[in-house]
Amino acid sequence: MSAENQPAFSYGIAANEASADCLYQRVDSDGYVTVRDFFPEDRVLNARNQLQALFDADLQDRQRAEHSTPKYPPNNSTLTDLMWTIGSPSTKSARTARLIADILENEPVAEMIRRVVGPNYQLRQDLVRISSGKNDEVDTFQIPHGWHRDTLGACNFGIFFDDMTTPGSGGTAVIPGTQWEAFAPQWDFALSPTGNFTNEFGHSRRSKYKRLPDDKTRQLPANSSLKDIYQARRTEIIGKPGDVYFFLNDAWHGRWPNTTGRQLMTIRFTLYPSELATFPPRIFPVPRNYPEVLRRHYSESLPDNAPDTTLMHRYAGRRRGLGPQTTAWLEKRHAVALQKLEQDGGAGAVSYTTVAADDGPIDLAFEKCERARLLAPGEAVKPLRQLAGMIANSINARSDAATLPELYKALVDAAGARPDDTDAVYCERMFESAMVRIERLDSLSDDEASKRDPEALAMVFMTAIEALRQVYVRGRRAQSQAADGKPAPKDRPPSD
Repeated sequence: MSAENQPAFSYGIAANEASADCLYQRVDSDGYVTVRDFFPEDRVLNARNQLQALFDADLQDRQRAEHSTPKYPPNNSTLTDLMWTIGSPSTKSARTARLIADILENEPVAEMIRRVVGPNYQLRQDLVRISSGKNDEVDTFQIPHGWHRDTLGACNFGIFFDDMTTPGSGGTAVIPGTQWEAFAPQWDFALSPTGNFTNEFGHSRRSKYKRLPDDKTRQLPANSSLKDIYQARRTEIIGKPGDVYFFLNDAWHGRWPNTTGRQLMTIRFTLYPSELATFPPRIFPVPRNYPEVLRRHYSESLPDNAPDTTLMHRYAGRRRGLGPQTTAWLEKRHAVALQKLEQDGGAGAVSYTTVAADDGPIDLAFEKCERARLLAPGEAVKPLRQLAGMIANSINARSDAATLPELYKALVDAAGARPDDTDAVYCERMFESAMVRIERLDSLSDDEASKRDPEALAMVFMTAIEALRQVYVRGRRAQSQAADGKPAPKDRPPSD
């Protein structure tokens, strides 16, 4: 049921009724759950005062520094016309840190986390946001922060610091049950009137195929019909001060428009199961009284959870693709392929999923690795090894036997990247974040690899592959510029 049709205060589960079983069942079926009255309202409002002081100090610092751009690194803050965000408030507000710790240490919630994610998880970030109050409606289906699916394994908790029970308060939006879908809305479908992505994994800002033209989008009837199917399922997560919610980032989600005209505050914090946390543990200075549960899960590299024991593994391995979704997906893939063919002047081999480019076998190897999730688990490690050897040979690196670290260094050398080059820094960060997982998986026998969750393997490969692609593409660009006698352009790194 959408938020517009929900009676006041009928949402979610009351805190005194929130057992681990009922929390888990809601997450299993809907991809999210809200707990009413998790904290006393006065305790949350006291923490809100500390957080408001952070925003006040940030504004004063910005004015003193005459800082006019959205991001302000000294305070880890971002200020736009829609949203004001400060990162890591738990390190600056003791009351906020204690709220987050109490959520993670609450026994029904902790048991729900164990069933959904596993006992071993890494915290990625916490942040506090205040909306500007600006009306940011898009259309009858799309939302300001458009429908999307994030990295496999991510999930979020949120805390309401203002009354957001009025529909249209700009809270998190979800489409219940979509964590079980085989497809992602932003890459696999064309559900927006404009700006539909075409590059399937979406990391490269430089792709000339970044978006499908609007005239092509309007010619996709299956996608239009699919939008109508999901229209009735859209839900805004609502709550009042002291309410807490949890959602899976694999459930299609985004941000509902704020039509209330009010400035409203929420906190979000993200966690991943250890085996899917494709980033290094985040170690940063913390206050002396920082809660131990936060210190541990931010700063330690915890062991992997046992496979096939959590909801995360269950839905990752058993996603379903149904008739209307598959038809809409094929329709969009076909439109993308035709668009690429038109832009390339008729060159290349067109299919639903790819257009072969100048590098032929290497591009096909990239495609095969990208689709490792479709392979049998025991076969999943082979495409990455094959790709590493092919790229290594293409740049006269060691040989097919080059290790991944050796390959990375050879690629950077071939690109002529300096240590302070923003592209190189970005690629190195991506690559190193995957290396621990890659090294573990690369040492597995085929029989051992066959016992691992295929979607988890694919996620590790995708991170490493994208790092390789970014360095490889940069190297090709640098070589092309050198051949033309021009310096390579200094681009900003892609976003995470």
